[in-house]
Amino acid sequence: MVSKVNRSPGADASGVYRRPRLVLRAKRFEEIPAILANRKTYPTPVRMVGADYSQTRCVGGDGGTTVDTSGLDKILEYGEDTVRAQAGVRVGTLARALAERGQELLLTPEMGNISLGALAVTTCPQASHTAGLAQLSSLVTELKLITPQGKLMTVLERDRDLMRVLRSSFGLLGVVHEGGVARAAFGARQDRLSRAFLEGFQRALFLHRRGPRGIAAAHFAVR
Repeated sequence: MVSKVNRSPGADASGVYRRPRLVLRAKRFEEIPAILANRKTYPTPVRMVGADYSQTRCVGGDGGTTVDTSGLDKILEYGEDTVRAQAGVRVGTLARALAERGQELLLTPEMGNISLGALAVTTCPQASHTAGLAQLSSLVTELKLITPQGKLMTVLERDRDLMRVLRSSFGLLGVVHEGGVARAAFGARQDRLSRAFLEGFQRALFLHRRGPRGIAAAHFAVR
């Protein structure tokens, strides 16, 4: 059952004042559709809060309803090459759980406090040494969400256009309650990066041997 939270109207952890009429804590994702559909009981705007990491008023919802989804914090399944978890799981928690199994995310997250739900629909660029993945939302292979009309929806990686839009939607197209994320065994990512560095070094050495013009090109080959 969704529970009401007594909250001070003062500033939150990021220094932003928020004055919602209701603050609720969801214990099961099945409770969220009713909150979105019943405007009389749960006044709009309805704003979802995961790890409460935001430092803007985008989750303010003055006069409306704020729903804390941090209670949706279960890692549900470790698949062959993915891990599936609820939206409230912190990325740092997920990374540590994978490490205990000799696994890791394909990109290293800089913000361990961010929730999986936020990661899935936010553009969070990460450094990449090779062509391919460059932001955390690109790791998402499956999303389960609730539309603003309260309908349940599952989006898979094969739904390319919709998945591409959702990965950078910032939660405006629905409430994510579960996601699947690609992962790999320890060493797989490092082996790929090592090969890329070796290839770049060999090319730089080749260009260096070609003389002054090659030296200039070699500088860019190893950047």
